[in-house]
Amino acid sequence: MYNNKHQLIWHYLDICNYEKAVTECHDVLRDNPHDGLVLLYLSSAYRCLCKYESCIETAFDALKYLESEPHRAYVYQELGQERYANEDYAGAAEYHKKAVELQPEDISHLAYYAVSLAYSGQQDEANQLLKRAEEVEPNNESVLLAKIAIKYKYGKDRDTEEETISRYLLVTTQTLEAYYFFSMFHQKYGEYKTAFDYAVKAFLIDPNSIKIKDLLRNFENVGYGGLLAGQHELIDSLIALKNFRKARAVCLDALADHPDDGIILTKLAATYYELGRYDESVETCLKALKHLEPDNQAHICYILGCVRCVKGDFIQAADYHKKAYDMAPTNLNYLTAYLHDLSYFNQTLPDHYKREKYQEVYDYLISEYGIDSHSYGGHVINYLKKFGYTSQAERVRIAEQNQKEEDRRIELELLDRECQEYLEVANQMKENKIEDSPKMRLPMWFSKFYKSMTQKIRRIK
Repeated sequence: MYNNKHQLIWHYLDICNYEKAVTECHDVLRDNPHDGLVLLYLSSAYRCLCKYESCIETAFDALKYLESEPHRAYVYQELGQERYANEDYAGAAEYHKKAVELQPEDISHLAYYAVSLAYSGQQDEANQLLKRAEEVEPNNESVLLAKIAIKYKYGKDRDTEEETISRYLLVTTQTLEAYYFFSMFHQKYGEYKTAFDYAVKAFLIDPNSIKIKDLLRNFENVGYGGLLAGQHELIDSLIALKNFRKARAVCLDALADHPDDGIILTKLAATYYELGRYDESVETCLKALKHLEPDNQAHICYILGCVRCVKGDFIQAADYHKKAYDMAPTNLNYLTAYLHDLSYFNQTLPDHYKREKYQEVYDYLISEYGIDSHSYGGHVINYLKKFGYTSQAERVRIAEQNQKEEDRRIELELLDRECQEYLEVANQMKENKIEDSPKMRLPMWFSKFYKSMTQKIRRIK
């Protein structure tokens, strides 16, 4: 009966019925509050329900009662996933590293560790770990998930990304996750109608999924799923093609029937900005603000900041771009714009954002713009360099150089000590304080001493 309870909890976790899993876990824990495995299951369910404080508390309770290293490794994996969900990628990497150390033969720990390293700016090391994981189990669900997550954020090869998600769909029992990733993938490449369709498919599998509800809510906020879905997709595609005149015309046509659509007004404001019609852009932004919920005003703030930047008012521009980023902290373009503004009035980097975020901006710009100091991205790169930010390859090179200098310093200190000792012996010989004896013939000893000193001097030079 007791084992059946464990299997039942695992079944509810497997089908993503986390509320039921929590209920069953509490039922078992009433009779045995020290059941570490059930506490591990409960921690996982809490994480999937976004109850992060309960997830952490339960995970550490599980560690008290679990002696098996594989089970303890999965607790650290849960803690790593919780940190990852809260964008503390360095903290996530530390927990996933512990999981790998406890159970190195489980390739899933290595895969999660690779993702956390990638998102914390250590892409080279992450790619090496992911390559190792793929060589062992190329069709492992966790390995494919890791590859999807890394390629989604840093990849530019559309075919590889689509092929990886398709492989995941073939091997996983979590069809909802596959549809979710397909939705995010198509959204990344501006194919919003297809992305919306996949989000609906995921919703039909689990209408109670929090992240799918959030995904659909985001689509609704930008007009997908409603009467204006076709116009939104057409406008976005025209903007992506930089056909701003045509995009403006479609916006005005849509607004003729829906004058209060805040999202269409936002897109119109963006096209006015790109066409250099800054006053009309500002006027349209102000109209849009009247019809947008506070959570959807980030891009309006971004456009207003760009207009102020063009007019040379970098202080006001920075204020707008900071507001945009604070509303949408996953949008690196907003943070990049904010840093660009700060650089023009010699402002130091604000400490209210994590260092990892600035490093993420630097790595993104290096991949997009390279080191062209005259470009927009190059300007921000040079600004970040003033505060010690470098690429992963440069950080490795500097670390190796510092290590070489430290090794050389230690070597010279050792040689200096040896030479000082020999000098003291020579002074004693000069003052006849070393007597000749059968154990040490002075001429022979001095000859060896001179030869050794000559070799050491050459080494120092």
